[in-house]
Amino acid sequence: MATQSLNRTHLKEVVKKLPSTPGVYLFKDASGVIIYIGKAKNLKSRCSSYVKETNITIKTANLMREAAELSHIQTGDELEAMLLEATLIQEHKPRYNVLLRDGQPFLYFLITRGKFPKLELVRNTKRGGTYFGPFIDKTNMRSIHTKLLKTFRLKICGKKMVNGCLYYHMGACSGSCREDFDLPGYLQRLEMVKTFFKKGKGALITDLKHRIEEHSQKLEFEKALGLKTLLDAIHELSGQLVSSKSAQSVIASHQHMEIWYFDQQHERLFLFTELQATLKQRQMFLIPEETCSEDFFTEFYRNNAPAPVIITNIEFENLKLTNDFLNHWWPKRELPTNVMNPTSGHYFQLLKLAEVSAEKYHEKYGKSAQYLQILLKLPKPPHTIDCFDVSHKQGHNIVASCIRFVDGLPDKNMFRKFKINSLDEQNDYAALQEAVQRRYEKNHDYPDLIFVDGGKGQLSAVRKIVPSHIECASIAKREEQIFSSRINGKRLDPDKVAAQTLLALRDYAHHFAITYHRELDLKEKTNPEKTS
Repeated sequence: MATQSLNRTHLKEVVKKLPSTPGVYLFKDASGVIIYIGKAKNLKSRCSSYVKETNITIKTANLMREAAELSHIQTGDELEAMLLEATLIQEHKPRYNVLLRDGQPFLYFLITRGKFPKLELVRNTKRGGTYFGPFIDKTNMRSIHTKLLKTFRLKICGKKMVNGCLYYHMGACSGSCREDFDLPGYLQRLEMVKTFFKKGKGALITDLKHRIEEHSQKLEFEKALGLKTLLDAIHELSGQLVSSKSAQSVIASHQHMEIWYFDQQHERLFLFTELQATLKQRQMFLIPEETCSEDFFTEFYRNNAPAPVIITNIEFENLKLTNDFLNHWWPKRELPTNVMNPTSGHYFQLLKLAEVSAEKYHEKYGKSAQYLQILLKLPKPPHTIDCFDVSHKQGHNIVASCIRFVDGLPDKNMFRKFKINSLDEQNDYAALQEAVQRRYEKNHDYPDLIFVDGGKGQLSAVRKIVPSHIECASIAKREEQIFSSRINGKRLDPDKVAAQTLLALRDYAHHFAITYHRELDLKEKTNPEKTS
């Protein structure tokens, strides 16, 4: 505690010397790691709110217990500060800036680099290679990816067999499993996919017809027939791809809008898209306590290109600044973005429609137990659900959380957190088992459903230690697949209430565990003798 007091005294002195100008401020911990980055119209005024003793939020209190240093960068104006803040957050990823779980609402096709490139479907553009997209319709894109692999025989099975694997004989595998693998042929087919994405169906069809004619003239009828099969498949794939317009082409359309509706009563933030007079819910976020909906909005558009028109009921501190930020942060789009909070007219009616859609969602959300029963094929609706999550930092300070939801709403009196004492090194399965055992060892108030963050391994670990009549399920992060005793890897549909309920549970439990992990880290830094 003495260290915290010294830190706060030091920070107060630093704040006194700050200029009353726009800029960016950076809080660092005792190790010099940046833990929070913010922007300010007036650096001194803004940072003074952090070092005051009373009327501060829990988040600010936690930040100040960990903060040891404060630095700043002056900017010419508030917009420059906002852009610099976004750039630095992307670069450093401070843990107190992260509001949303890692995720990407769009998908990309990636052709990897190297001697043996592959066609993959990915969520971001972090790896090296050639990207195509982004694309909005995830389900359709996964279907197209599967068809491309099969149509162009691009599947890499990862096996080594003299005569090839089963998929090879079914005409799906590229033949990479065989010793006589035709790498030039594989690369040629991959090049066709590039042409398909880069130049469109017409260019690829022209190229295929030319190749077919060449093979026919050389009496290579088998090769010509193979290309003819490809030609027929291209028409089907092209139609499917056009129906799932890329995000870039949709955003370039004046008909495309995004509507953000903040339901303050239920602490939920909805994102809808409006395309050709159709309103569709794209995402729903549970807003943690003391979190600003404006911060969620801004963070979302640091990573996702905005539509030309964004309508919202969020009360922005400076709406013009938000508009300027989006248009400077995404300068290469064909159309500028205009964010507005309308009070009348057509746009206001769209916002009212979003409100009605949110209300309908809440009606469904109250019946989430019935939807979960159908999704998980349970014998009865799971009105009470406990969700477990494990958190650690490279195996250090392993903790776990358990949150309880009743009919889709958090029961915070039943939230539990555990410091895992039985492990000296990372073992998520054992940590999860310890948390589950401790949660129910004294009071056997088992829920209707135990839900864990993880895949088959985590589910199996829990299944071993709870009574056989207790229903259990898990969700794998990468592909959002659900596992239970009745379901083996079913991919969730994010448009469905049941899926949104499970994802909200997982994110809430993760947030709860991360918060506890930070608390332990802080205690260890400020009072190492007691924690050693």
